[in-house]
Amino acid sequence: MIGDKSEDCREMFRHACAFCECADMAFEKFKHDTADIAWYTTPAVVNSAFACEVFSKALMEYYNISVKKAHGLKDMYEKFPQELQDWIKIRVLNNYGSWENMWGFPYIDNISDAFVKWRYHYEHDWNKSASMYIETGFLTVYRDVLREACCQLFFNKSWEQYKN
Repeated sequence: MIGDKSEDCREMFRHACAFCECADMAFEKFKHDTADIAWYTTPAVVNSAFACEVFSKALMEYYNISVKKAHGLKDMYEKFPQELQDWIKIRVLNNYGSWENMWGFPYIDNISDAFVKWRYHYEHDWNKSASMYIETGFLTVYRDVLREACCQLFFNKSWEQYKN
């Protein structure tokens, strides 16, 4: 039991779940539409990244970890208790198969500031870099693992049990 913060954590969880649903709708629409890839990828990435942020902040609230107005997913992950970090990493590995890309860089570095960068992708300095890249598969798995952690801690249920 998490005491008087339980309802705050649960409300944050429900808020993040709504952004997950929006992201999933955008990803699904992209699969079935021939429109420009950015038309649906951008909102899918932004909504997924924001869901990760809110799930992370709910977990930090649960563990009484102070968080300021921050968006960096990697920084938040690194503030989680080691046991939670390990739990998340194992589940990401089980569902995605890797925590690092082929050059040894953690994917969390790639998604850490996705909410900030992708919501304003049109402001990207294309003279400095001809592309923007994000590992959407890792982002989605990471998001879903955070959602699962919240479900188990806040409701003593798996995501599958909670949504049914």
